[in-house]
Amino acid sequence: MKFAPLNRTSFWVVLAYFISGTAIGFIFQILLIRLGWPLISGNYLIIALLVVLALYVLYRGLKVKRFLDGKLPDLSPFYASTTYIFAKSSIVTGWFLAGLYSGGIFVLALQDSLNYLNYYWLINTLSAASALLLGILGLISESYCKAPPPPSANPA
Repeated sequence: MKFAPLNRTSFWVVLAYFISGTAIGFIFQILLIRLGWPLISGNYLIIALLVVLALYVLYRGLKVKRFLDGKLPDLSPFYASTTYIFAKSSIVTGWFLAGLYSGGIFVLALQDSLNYLNYYWLINTLSAASALLLGILGLISESYCKAPPPPSANPA
């Protein structure tokens, strides 16, 4: 039975998620302004949740890395595979949300300086930073999830 290698997420895929998130966020915020509705932004709970998820992804990735380095005696293959999948999903979610919140920041940059926009600047910047942290730590964790080399056919 032949297994597919664990491929790393390419730069172009990450860039595509970020750009699509930025475009959707920008268009959506412009649409809300045109309709006269309040702007949508993240909140402090989302920021905290994204940071906790980012740290959890890194923790799982470090555990797999310790096993592959021989510092951890045993690790379930299910744990390793779910860590890889969790890292992949963190990359997609983190970079898309970072783009989405960045689109909101671009819309705020085009607006007149109103007092209530200061809150949206802060919350969108913090939300984009926490989503970017999730995406970056997902990339790092994914790099730790390497498949061990196959056993050699000719043992020495």
